[in-house]
Amino acid sequence: MSHKDAKCPIKPEMRDLILYSSKVATKWKQVALRLNIPREKVNEIDRDHDCVSDKCYDMFNTWLETKVDACWSKFVRALIDVELIEVAREVCIEKEIDCLIFTGHGVSKAEVQQQQEQQQPEE
Repeated sequence: MSHKDAKCPIKPEMRDLILYSSKVATKWKQVALRLNIPREKVNEIDRDHDCVSDKCYDMFNTWLETKVDACWSKFVRALIDVELIEVAREVCIEKEIDCLIFTGHGVSKAEVQQQQEQQQPEE
C-alpha cells in the first residue's frame, strides 16, 4: 500500500516512530513543538525522564494519543522545519510519502521517486 497522499491518511504506529528516536534525539524538543505538543507538556516530558530515548518515546506517544491528525507527512514536515532533512528524506523514502513537501529543501521529487524505485524488489 502506498502512503503518497499528502493529506495524512496514514497515522504512524509507535513501533515505526521509535525507529527514528536516535535520529531526532538531539532536537526532540524542537520536533515536539513542531508536532504541536504544548510547551508545558514538552517540559514535563523533559523533567520526567533522564534518558533521551525515553523522552522521544514519550513525545511520540503524546503526539499519537493527543493529535487526531497525526500522520507521516506532519512528522516529515516537523523534521524539515528543525533541519533534520536527511531523516525526513529517509522517512519519505521508507514510508513512500509524497515528496512534494521537500520543495525548497534541495530534494527533487524525481530523486525521491528514483530512490523509492530502487528499493522496490524486482519482480
